[in-house]
Amino acid sequence: ALSSAASDVYKRQLGMLTIIYFFLGASLGSFIGLICDRFPEKSIIFPSSHCSHCKHQLRFFEMIPILSQLFLRSRCRSCQTSIPLRYLFMELFCGVICLLYFYDFLSLEVTYFLYFSLCLSIFDLKHKSYPLLIWIVGTLPLLFMGNHYLTFTLGLILAIISYIKRLNIGEGDFLYLASASLIFPLSKTLLIIEIACLLGLAYFLLRRNLKEYIAFVPFLFLGIVLLTFCSIV
Repeated sequence: ALSSAASDVYKRQLGMLTIIYFFLGASLGSFIGLICDRFPEKSIIFPSSHCSHCKHQLRFFEMIPILSQLFLRSRCRSCQTSIPLRYLFMELFCGVICLLYFYDFLSLEVTYFLYFSLCLSIFDLKHKSYPLLIWIVGTLPLLFMGNHYLTFTLGLILAIISYIKRLNIGEGDFLYLASASLIFPLSKTLLIIEIACLLGLAYFLLRRNLKEYIAFVPFLFLGIVLLTFCSIV
């Protein structure tokens, strides 16, 4: 009887921790969305969260990750302007990643890098540019987590060459790969590049009349996500 009661208590505690970690991760996803929206033109701290269309200041129940969007049907409560679904995706993704870390499916450095990568990918998609300051700040912790410093240095050199010679691949892509190489071995980094190129090629073929610049960091990020989830399964 005592063991059964202890088991019930453990299950309740585990369930509560699961909810807490999921919404902690979802909150990080919401914050990443805020960074991508405001940086570098605006402060990421002031003013407080508000509707970008009508400037309505959000109440606490309008800022609960995932639940607030479902309750409000992804619309502003004040002006009924649609809220982009990418925010819901980001919160769900970050919540799941935090749970995978909680259950020991992901290491701390991979978990951190996935959050960091999501921020860079969304920024690249929205602005078609690479936020150097975010990369520097985000890469500093990786210097203490990783150990593949030779490939990291190679990535930096390629980024500098790309900036000077204006190669077809942007310097931001090399900087991102340099960060990835701190925690992933060279063989895995090369595989990530191959997957990203295949995904980018597929996207280009589907959009045959595409003449605009293609953001490549999101494809690299997808390659890392696919490899990470395949290793879990």
